[in-house]
Amino acid sequence: MKTGIIIFLVIILVIGLFAISPYNFVLGKGDSMKPTFNNCTLILIKNNINPLLVERGEIVLINISDVQTKFEFEKIAHRVVNNDKIHKKISTRGDNNLTYDFPTQVDGYFDYERILGKVRYHLDIPTNFCNGFA
Repeated sequence: MKTGIIIFLVIILVIGLFAISPYNFVLGKGDSMKPTFNNCTLILIKNNINPLLVERGEIVLINISDVQTKFEFEKIAHRVVNNDKIHKKISTRGDNNLTYDFPTQVDGYFDYERILGKVRYHLDIPTNFCNGFA
């Protein structure tokens, strides 16, 4: 009985820490970032970053929920190709993609407001774990 209460309290504590943490986890699916990420990857994201400090080669999480694409994803984690600090936009590309990502504006860049965070760590997990998630 005591062990069950202690485990419950630890779980509540961990959930509470992540609720106020500047980090969150996302489950990455797809092949656009191979070989860096596989089709099923747990990704730790640092939220609320300063987009002006994002450098070429870093991987960022981008909100694409309102963009017309052939993908069903609402977010993508792709590598920064260019950070246009004057116009406050970035261009990204998946490591497995031959061309730059689809345009979100006329010039093909993402506005800084779309940047949700920066990838800090990733862990490939068994693909059968991802099969249960849409």
